[in-house]
Amino acid sequence: MSIQNTQNNLEHNNHIRNPSEVMKLERLGSFHQTRLSFTRRLIDDLKYQQSKIEIHQWNIDKNGIGSTIIKIILKNEILSLIVFCHSISDEERTDRVIAEKWDMTFSLFRGIPDKKELDQLSKNIKIQELGRHNSKQLTLSRANKSQRIFKKVLSNLSIGEQPSAKLINDVGYLIRTTAVYGNGKFGIGDFSNTKGNEFLEKPFQAEMLTVYLIRYFSIELINFLAKKNGGSKSTTLSKSLSKHIGVGNATGLGMAPFLVNHPELIHQWIFNKEIALSRVFSIKRLDKKTQNKIINYINKAFKYSLQWKVDDQLQSKKINELNLDLKKILQNTNLTKLLNFNYPIKTLY
Repeated sequence: MSIQNTQNNLEHNNHIRNPSEVMKLERLGSFHQTRLSFTRRLIDDLKYQQSKIEIHQWNIDKNGIGSTIIKIILKNEILSLIVFCHSISDEERTDRVIAEKWDMTFSLFRGIPDKKELDQLSKNIKIQELGRHNSKQLTLSRANKSQRIFKKVLSNLSIGEQPSAKLINDVGYLIRTTAVYGNGKFGIGDFSNTKGNEFLEKPFQAEMLTVYLIRYFSIELINFLAKKNGGSKSTTLSKSLSKHIGVGNATGLGMAPFLVNHPELIHQWIFNKEIALSRVFSIKRLDKKTQNKIINYINKAFKYSLQWKVDDQLQSKKINELNLDLKKILQNTNLTKLLNFNYPIKTLY
């Protein structure tokens, strides 16, 4: 967005809060996802692209060692997640970024690699930073199995049982990444190479797609191993539980320099959110349908927040406070009356 567009937006929107109020760490740290968030935008784009995920090649044995290629078909392009699964001891498994061995290593690749390319990828993806990578690789990543639930979930599925929903929700993932590199790191394709590509040119799109496909792979892997272990007695992870599976993230250190190095992008994210808020605040009256939609969204947010589980005591306390606040709003007998006021969202805020 140009400076002129920014000025035009300011002129046509009231109640834009001052940066000194908005750009505070405690406020920024409490932001929830919006349509501009990486994950939301990725899912919207995948729907628009009518994307289709397929297992192109599966060479993994009963011990979970080997390789696979998972391809995603977009409107004008095919991308591949190249996966290598390794055998490491518990002592060698660490989530520190300086680790030299991992349960799995990955790279998002433009197109589908031929035999020569796959041989080259096999030698280099496995050693991550030490490898020689090429411009068709958009990302480089690695991950470890969750020590808390991977074996438990596998054991359950192998004997035909679903794992505990509480266990799934408490942890939230089967594997966790310890790094997701992009943008030319270690010789992989530079971000500038995606310029003009409708799908890939958005910030962090390739990295988020990598994580999304890693999530997909983790579910396919656990189902495959359960079948190998349990045979006809085994079952697959239910769709309802699969929806609660994400990908763990060891550190997220890369976001720190990202925030420092891209102030214009951060400005656009925050500013567009402020514009959206100002437009909502300027709505004078709400019809009954919109009022019901708002109440349903608050109720949905309340139920969703009840599922948040963290080990950190301070954050857990804040989540509990949020639960109580949302519950109070829903139980407030004046809520419907407030929504019938002039400028109801501003009043409610």
